Amino acid sequence: MDADSNKNIGECSSAKNIVNTLAVASHKESSSTEVPGSSNAQSARKLRGKASAAGAKTVESGRATIETSATPIDDDEPTPIVKRAMSARRKKLPEQDPLQVINDYIKKIKSSGRKIQITMSMCNYAELRSLLNSLRNVVDVTENPLCSDLLLMDRGERTYKFLVTVAANKPVLSTSWLHAIKETRSIVVKPHHIFKDQKFEELFKYNPLSVMEQPSILKDHHFMLGNTIQPNVKEMKAIVESAGGTVHGKPPPIESNLRLFVIANKQDKQIFKQLRNYSNIQYTKTEGIMQTIVRHKRDLLDEYKLQV
Repeated sequence: MDADSNKNIGECSSAKNIVNTLAVASHKESSSTEVPGSSNAQSARKLRGKASAAGAKTVESGRATIETSATPIDDDEPTPIVKRAMSARRKKLPEQDPLQVINDYIKKIKSSGRKIQITMSMCNYAELRSLLNSLRNVVDVTENPLCSDLLLMDRGERTYKFLVTVAANKPVLSTSWLHAIKETRSIVVKPHHIFKDQKFEELFKYNPLSVMEQPSILKDHHFMLGNTIQPNVKEMKAIVESAGGTVHGKPPPIESNLRLFVIANKQDKQIFKQLRNYSNIQYTKTEGIMQTIVRHKRDLLDEYKLQV
C-alpha cells in the first residue's frame, strides 16, 4: 500500500478517535450535570449531536479519499509511465531503410551459395532470353512464384505471380536490375531497380518499398474458399497461405469457435449451406483479400464483406 493510502487510513483513524473522545467527554458531562428536562441536558445532547456529525463527516471524507486516491488500472491501456518508456524506445530505434532491407535479403540468398530464383510477370521474356542466359550463374528463372525469391515485373498487373510474391513479403523489381548485374557485376539493388508503375501504384495504393513490412499479415486467420471465385481456389489458397493464413478444405468443428473468413461469390450456394449453423463467420469478396495483400492492411477484410 502506498504512502497516500496510509495517510488516508491514519486520517480515518484520527476521525474515529475524535468521535470517541467527544462522546466520552459528553457522556461524563451529562452524567454529572444532566437533569432530565433541564437546559444542561439539552446542551449536552446538542454537543453530542455536533460531535457525532463532525466525526461522521471526517470519517466519510477519509473514506472518500481512500476510494478515490487509487488510480484505476486499465489492462488494455498502458499507463503514462509505460507510454513514455515505449515512446523513448521508439525514438532510440532507427527506422530501417526499406531498400537496405531488400538488399540484405538478396545478399543473404547469394551468400548461401545458391542462385537467386526469379519469377517474371508482365515482362518481354523473348527480349530478355539472351540477357538471362549470360546471367545463368547468378539467377535462375522459375515459373512457380512459390519457389522464387523475387518477382521481376515491368508493367503493373495484379497477376497470380504478383499476388503470391507480395503476400510472401518478397521484393518486386524491374528488369533493369538484370541489366545492371550484367554491367556492374553487382547484385546491389538501387532505387531505380524497384518496380515502378505510377498509375498502378495510385490505383491500388501499392508501395513497392513496403512489400517486406508486416510479414505474414494473415497469420492466425482462418479461411474457407468458394468454388466460383477468381483467382480460382488453387491460386487463392496459395495466396492466402503465402500471407500466413490457414485455408480449411472442410468446415472446422463448430465447437472450435474459430473466427472463419469465407472468400466467396453469391453463386457459392453450396458453401453457404455447409456453414449455415456457424455464427462466428464473415463472408468476404475476393477483392477484400487482394486489397489486404497489396496494401498490407488487414482491416480491409472488413470493408469488402459479402452480403448473403
